[in-house]
Amino acid sequence: SADTALAGNGVIFGDLDSGVWPEHPSFADNPALGSPPPTASPRECDFGDNPLTPA
Repeated sequence: SADTALAGNGVIFGDLDSGVWPEHPSFADNPALGSPPPTASPRECDFGDNPLTPA
């Protein structure tokens, strides 16, 4: 309609993102998930074992 033809014309939109809040409860440890796999030893990369990773 004619009354909404210019809706939003001249509007400036700004979005200020404050980033992540690491202390938020959503980022708390979940004991039900268990611990991550150990990373004490380096892991090897296998190359040449399939067409997507040629030697």
